Amino acid sequence: MTTYDPHGAGGDGDVRHAGESTRRTGWLVGGLAVTAVALAAGLVVVNPGGLLAGPAARPATGPVAGPSLPATSSAPTPSAPVPTSPVPATVAPTTTAPTTSAPATAAPTEATTPTKPTVTKTQATKPTVTKTQATKPTGTKKAVTSAAARRVDIGGGAKIAVPAGWTLTRSEYGWCLNPAGAKAGACEVDIRRHPSPRFDARLDSDTDGGFESNPQFCGPGATARTTAADTTWGGRAADFRTAAYDCGVTTAWYVVPTWPAYVMHTEHATPVVRDAMATVARDSVLPARSRPVRLTEFGVVTSVTPVKGGHRVVVDRAVRAHDGTIRNSNPATYAYTVPTLPRCDGSDAALRPGDRVKLYSADGRQARVSWCYRP
Repeated sequence: MTTYDPHGAGGDGDVRHAGESTRRTGWLVGGLAVTAVALAAGLVVVNPGGLLAGPAARPATGPVAGPSLPATSSAPTPSAPVPTSPVPATVAPTTTAPTTSAPATAAPTEATTPTKPTVTKTQATKPTVTKTQATKPTGTKKAVTSAAARRVDIGGGAKIAVPAGWTLTRSEYGWCLNPAGAKAGACEVDIRRHPSPRFDARLDSDTDGGFESNPQFCGPGATARTTAADTTWGGRAADFRTAAYDCGVTTAWYVVPTWPAYVMHTEHATPVVRDAMATVARDSVLPARSRPVRLTEFGVVTSVTPVKGGHRVVVDRAVRAHDGTIRNSNPATYAYTVPTLPRCDGSDAALRPGDRVKLYSADGRQARVSWCYRP
């Protein structure tokens, strides 16, 4: 997401007439005499805006606009900067050349005086054309950058966008996205499809890494500032989280929480890495959601109702921060049918409204309670 000066790079051309009033006084009288003689002889071609017109009718300076000059570009800049031939208006006084009488030598003096600076001013507008042309590579560069991200087919209908200057290689559990020239064994961004035959942990959008675990990037007791947002990855709804730890480590991860699921995580969430992850999320193509139940859910229970096959649990989705606080900026609720109700947090009462609950699904069809607690 360039301003052009219609007078050209030279500005207003009237400055070249400074000090001409005393010069004109001499040739005005002589010119009138020559004109009178020439008129009597029938030899003078009357030139409007010539000797008798005065300073107000002098030839215009800067670019000469008009239909005789072809347009040079679609940009809003005037097309006059391209010089073609001497401007006819400045050469007109030389039409008195056929006069053979001696006084006719005054005419070239009049023609020569304005012509030379006029040509100089016209040439001075060339940088305007050069400047306009120089803006074209900007559009070309953007097009190259946009086309530089290529997609790599990783199977299952997924094509992962690889930003320019990065590589995508197979890893033990999925794929590694690395900047070109990274050391062997590096995995700057870890990308996984879930479920995987080699990694079957439950998904958890709120846990660093995207899976239920107990990550300790800075040792036990470390605190982190968490951010959360709803986003998309490859056209699918996704959860996005970051965690900035007090030891200086910053992590970031995306989770597509529906079947088939995908997780993208980095332990080095620098601006460059974050930009690469954003490109992957924006430009990849993932297969469409194929099963109805989210594989991970957390929220506040709003109602519990007995139904055939178990209980219908309605949850107001929320975000569980690293320090355990609950953030809930979206009042939308989501219903799940669970086969059994656990007792929450060691209490003797089953799940009820107001409890915090973590649900999961192993197959995308049936939800179950992973854990719950009562505030």
